[in-house]
Amino acid sequence: MKYRFLLWLNALVFCAYLAGNLFDVFYLVPNWQSGTVEEIQLFNAFFHRTNPMDFYRVIMPLSTGLSVLCFFVFFNRGNPILILLTISLLIDIGIDAVTLHYFIPMTEYLSLEKGGELNPQRVSEYVKSWITADYLRIGLVMIGVYTSVAAVHFSYRERNRQ
Repeated sequence: MKYRFLLWLNALVFCAYLAGNLFDVFYLVPNWQSGTVEEIQLFNAFFHRTNPMDFYRVIMPLSTGLSVLCFFVFFNRGNPILILLTISLLIDIGIDAVTLHYFIPMTEYLSLEKGGELNPQRVSEYVKSWITADYLRIGLVMIGVYTSVAAVHFSYRERNRQ
């Protein structure tokens, strides 16, 4: 299979995506999970040159672009690979939509990018909502990892049949 490396690259990028999300949940979120304004301000002070969104600004378009590319390159390859790549692409689009329309507005508020004071009640609600939604996002990324790795697997099975 001539373009199998694209399937591998897609799977590796999904794995990096999952690793970034797990790092976020296990190492970054505990620093502000109590939902107090003070913890949010300390967290923001720590990230004065860069922030976790920089990871998502790179990985999101890379992952979605690879999913689209794999979908079109392997469009005529057969049912298992096409179904898995379709799921992978839909998962990628779903993750992007959730991140862009749900997480980024909360991040902008919590990071004080627009200036102003943080409302303690709003911060507490955002933090609880964020943590719950982050587990959903990790679940979606795990489905993406599974489908992209399964597509690699089926590409080898297809070779053995020929």
